[in-house]
Amino acid sequence: AVIPMQDILRLDNGARMNVPSTTGMNWSWRMEEGALTKENASRLAFLSSLYGRNLK
Repeated sequence: AVIPMQDILRLDNGARMNVPSTTGMNWSWRMEEGALTKENASRLAFLSSLYGRNLK
């Protein structure tokens, strides 16, 4: 499964990866160091387990 980090981090539209029908600045988003907090990592682990996507 592919999940945009912007969704995991619960970011707003300002962090979009791509804006259709535009040129320039698409695909330039980068996650800042430290953005994946313990809370976000725990949420991702929970969702991965809930939907059977966790590696064992």
